[in-house]
Amino acid sequence: MLKPTALKDYVAFRARTVYRLVLKVLPLPQTPPKSEQDLTLVSMCGAKYIGLLQQSLLSLYREWTLLPKLHIVSDGSVTVSELQNALHWWSGTKEFSSWEESVAYHEQRGRRSIVQFAQSNVMGKKLAVILKAGEQGPTLWCDSDILWFKQLPNIPKVDQTNTRPVLKISEDFQPSYDPRLIESGLSHLTQPPYRNAGLIYIQGEVLKHCKLQPLLDLAAEKPCNDAEQTIFAEANYQLNSGIWLRDEIACFAEDAITTRPQYAGKNWVARHYIGPVRHLFWRDALILRVGGKDNLFKATGDPKLPAETEEISESVTNHEH
Repeated sequence: MLKPTALKDYVAFRARTVYRLVLKVLPLPQTPPKSEQDLTLVSMCGAKYIGLLQQSLLSLYREWTLLPKLHIVSDGSVTVSELQNALHWWSGTKEFSSWEESVAYHEQRGRRSIVQFAQSNVMGKKLAVILKAGEQGPTLWCDSDILWFKQLPNIPKVDQTNTRPVLKISEDFQPSYDPRLIESGLSHLTQPPYRNAGLIYIQGEVLKHCKLQPLLDLAAEKPCNDAEQTIFAEANYQLNSGIWLRDEIACFAEDAITTRPQYAGKNWVARHYIGPVRHLFWRDALILRVGGKDNLFKATGDPKLPAETEEISESVTNHEH
């Protein structure tokens, strides 16, 4: 017999399968046109993450009154046409491209370390995409595992007469960096606030104003998934561009084995569902899809789902068994 804690752990992780299946059969909501702002939201997506990205963007579309333009980059495991089909419902300005286009941009500028890092590591692809986008205009990078509860406030505005770039980043609950890069003189990053590259605002030529080349060379020489986050953390430190703290963009893992939301009284703009709590993304995405946001932050018990959604969930659960 499973111990109560083990059973709770099993239920918390297993339930994501049901939530995902329910989300798949729910009809897409209406997405009438909205006004747009001078900001491009950029994200990179692969075949395994299309569902995450769709729910993330649906939450943003619902909560933001001024939409960003959309630019989605394929990581190579999904075609551009597949991404276009998955996000056909986005009625605002949208663009799709491949990661190779971003790498070609850097190659034309002689940035060999970025090219090498991107060609050998998916986080290198992400770094190449973000740096290119930031040089082309105001950009908000958003990982696909972020759900939005409000419009993002305090987006930095760059004075056009000032050539100094901006790179604002979100706070992490723990340091997650490449040890080799830290040992090269970045010990200051191991002190709070820790930086997370899941949400980044970038505008301007960061590479011209930050001393990052030794870090890029190390990342290219021996790629590591944490190298990209370490490099962006150091750029943020050098530019002193500010950080979205965790009481704005939630990032934590203490509720990994909970079966019900415990967000009462929180005032988050969004939550980043990092690896240990990725399964909770699907639970909360479903609650948001059926209009349960208020209950998500007020209720101490399970938010009540509409009757038709409960019927779908029960049908899917029975099918699973």
